[in-house]
Parts: sequence; C-alpha cells; structure tokens
Amino acid sequence: DQVKRQSQRKLPSDLEYDSIGTLSREAREKLTAIQPTTLGQASRIPGVSQADITALLMWLELRQRQHEYKTQSAGISPRTQKTVHLSESGKFI
Repeated sequence: DQVKRQSQRKLPSDLEYDSIGTLSREAREKLTAIQPTTLGQASRIPGVSQADITALLMWLELRQRQHEYKTQSAGISPRTQKTVHLSESGKFI
C-alpha cells in the first residue's frame, strides 16, 4: 500500500505535530518526543496508529502540493494569478 511505498519519505525537521489536528493526541505526543526522520520510523512508534500515519502522509502531500503551487505561481503575472484563484473557487472573471 502507499504507506509502505512512502516509508523512506523524509519528515521535515521543523514539523510541528501539534499543528496536525487529524493526528491522535497520543500520536502527536509520541511523534513530538521522538522526532522520527522518516515516515517508516514514525510508523514503528508504539501508540502511532495506521490512521495516524495515513493522516500524516496526507498532510505531507498537501504541504508539498501547496509548495509546488506557490512556486509555480511566483512566475505568473498578478492578473493571471487573480484569474487562477477565482477559477479554483468556482468563479470566473
């Protein structure tokens, strides 16, 4: 499954687990205390469930996509950028 394929995925060293509301309280506490460096290490921590790992993976994917979007948007003119934002919200100019 996807978690196994992503087990070597690096976790950011500045990751604030308390800011990820979809993680269980126990998982946030354990991850904060241990600070795993990969998703595979995080998955082997007692008290961190498969649901927590899936939530963490989804959070990482969302963060990566937001970063990619910001990077792509940096080269777009302000008028085009406005159109993109309006289009994503379902409204067109």
